[in-house]
Amino acid sequence: CGAGMAVAWTTRTTRFHVLARRNEEVRRTRKVQERRRNAKCRHGKNGGGPCCGESQAEGSHDVRSNNVAQRTWRTCARTVGLEKMADALDDNLMAVGASALLLGGSTILGSAGTATKLAQACVSVAFALVAVPAFVELVDDLLGLNVNIHVLMTLGAFASLLLGNASEGALLLVLFSGSHVAEHKLTDRAARDASELQKLSPEVALRVRGEAEETVRVQDVQVGDVVLVRAGELAPLDGRVVRGECLATMEHITGEATPFHVQVGDFVPAGSIALDGRLLVEVTASADASTLERIGSMTMESIRSRPKLKMWLDGFGEVYSKLVLVAALALMMLGPLVLGWRYLPHNGVPGSVNRSLGLMVAAAPCSLSVTPLAYIAAISALARRGVILRSSRVLDALLSCDTIAFDKTGTLTTGALKLDSVKQWGSGGLDRNGAGQAEAVAIAGAVEQYAVHPIAQALVTYAREAKGLPKVEVDTFSSEPGQGLVAQVVVNNRSREVKIGRVEFVLRDLEPEQARAAELEVEEMKKKATAMAVMTVDGEVTLFCFQDQVRPQAQDVIHALKSYFSKVTMLTGDRKVNADSVAKEVGIHEIYAELTPEAKLEYVQKAVGNNGNQGRKQTNGLAMVGEGMNDAPALAASTVGIVLADRASAASMVAGDVILLGDAVETLPLLLSKARQTRRVVSQGVLFALFFIFAASIPAVMGTIPLWLTVVIHEGGTLAVCLNALRTLKNPAERTQTIVARRRIQEAHRTPALASGAASA
Repeated sequence: CGAGMAVAWTTRTTRFHVLARRNEEVRRTRKVQERRRNAKCRHGKNGGGPCCGESQAEGSHDVRSNNVAQRTWRTCARTVGLEKMADALDDNLMAVGASALLLGGSTILGSAGTATKLAQACVSVAFALVAVPAFVELVDDLLGLNVNIHVLMTLGAFASLLLGNASEGALLLVLFSGSHVAEHKLTDRAARDASELQKLSPEVALRVRGEAEETVRVQDVQVGDVVLVRAGELAPLDGRVVRGECLATMEHITGEATPFHVQVGDFVPAGSIALDGRLLVEVTASADASTLERIGSMTMESIRSRPKLKMWLDGFGEVYSKLVLVAALALMMLGPLVLGWRYLPHNGVPGSVNRSLGLMVAAAPCSLSVTPLAYIAAISALARRGVILRSSRVLDALLSCDTIAFDKTGTLTTGALKLDSVKQWGSGGLDRNGAGQAEAVAIAGAVEQYAVHPIAQALVTYAREAKGLPKVEVDTFSSEPGQGLVAQVVVNNRSREVKIGRVEFVLRDLEPEQARAAELEVEEMKKKATAMAVMTVDGEVTLFCFQDQVRPQAQDVIHALKSYFSKVTMLTGDRKVNADSVAKEVGIHEIYAELTPEAKLEYVQKAVGNNGNQGRKQTNGLAMVGEGMNDAPALAASTVGIVLADRASAASMVAGDVILLGDAVETLPLLLSKARQTRRVVSQGVLFALFFIFAASIPAVMGTIPLWLTVVIHEGGTLAVCLNALRTLKNPAERTQTIVARRRIQEAHRTPALASGAASA
């Protein structure tokens, strides 16, 4: 009682109490979550999950942990101040450290043979520091008929106290509490990178209205407002650039160090850092729907979600703990009757009570319960590289997939057209020598600079980047919607009449023979080009052929994925000739082209062997990679839906299980290797846990090791499993990432040039 009063006085009057109160709510929340996981619904189901068709909404379960006896106990503990004292000391590193120092001091004083009463006082205070929160929780669990790890360890400690071994009981609680604190610290470390994502978004934005600038909270910025992003600042919200250009980076989110160029019309996700220049960005999403907010919420949701192993362990832990308690009681009662043991120690030989306590401590499933920490560490590591998982179960589901299917446009390709070739001919026939092509590109770029469709943007982009083009001035300009453009331009001091657009619109004014020759060439090029545009300049015809740009890293990614999947396929709605061209370039041999969204869905459902989302339970599954609205049904039906975030539709974002930021297809091998690594680390953790349980249980039952050494082995095993789980924070695919990053840097430094006979970027 005196020791308890001293502890109470200390916790009220020192900085130790202030620090403890600061974390009181965190500890209470954590304890409530643990109680709910260990609790049963009124029908006896474990884990607080859905009961007999009921939802998981708050209050939908009648949990036994709120019975009358427990409420009465908590009221009594609160009245006498015991609950407040327990909250201050629970999971408190300073209390554990102080208790350990007192135990060390008592050992020194006891070995010296002097100050025996002082040594006993040190043991009493050390025991009280760690026993008060353990005792409050023990009574609460026993009144709720919940037998778990805490019950086993606390019963062992108090049984040691009753047997006259207060120091061993205190050491048991010190090691158990210290291990528990370390477990929480390691868990927080594993989730730290993921939680940091939620802190990246700025709290304020610089809104521009007319000539005025005002600083407002990001929550007050509306869709359609214009915000200013200066050099070195983060984009506060998602938006499109309406003025300015700069180099930007998302390295702190995606891990990709190569900066990207941002100009008028480009999408800028929240969290992007402007490295130079100034941008005026028109906001396209509110603060609650911004990229960073979605990333942070999805990542934390995936960390809070429980993988199948964790769900199994939560259900198994209660049953196992009861079995351990029954086995310990049976050993204590039957040992003297069957094996001739004494109940209490005699002449240095441990009795059945000591052996049963050793079994109860050694067999507690502490180390097994922390093996799912590997999932949290893996999710955090992937989030640091721009790979966001909707649930921790995605890692297990990926390993059940034997097929991966890719959409083409926007997934294997960038979705942006690129000028691939230029063909030109006059009244004398086709000019295959490329004469005048530079002038034709310059004219087309000048005329199309006011248009917004993809073909026009490709022409303008190429004309701006190409070197050695003549200067073109546009005198007059008119547009026929859906057909093309008519303009009068000046090139090299000569006035030229220009028509550019659809084939039928441009060729209808040509001579019949010239038009027929042009039509034949167009029909031939349709077999190779993704898109085409025709231009006439004073009767001379120029044919521009465009191709969808294959992502520079796509070939490396497909090659790497073939070691993870038995089948890599392409599902696209594009023409077969275009699909074959891209598939040949990236190395895919199984192609399904000209598919409707319904046909894609039917293929995916057939591959996973279901008629809906039940396919997620199949052994052989399919992973689908896409981003468009037409991919959403297939993504939802696949075992794992993987979405490229930059161009993704809202429906695809909802259907996807994995979000790749920055359209980083090159992170797919990392995702697969991380899934394999997580399963390997979890398997190792289970083996380690079982090894330490048997290594401590067998000697404890045989009576060859004392209780304190049993505790050391048991808690050492728990920490070893925790440290092993943190290995998933490391990247197992660094070599692949380095190769892909090098290729991207090389692509970024290439300068477009006009080749003889064909213009290519």
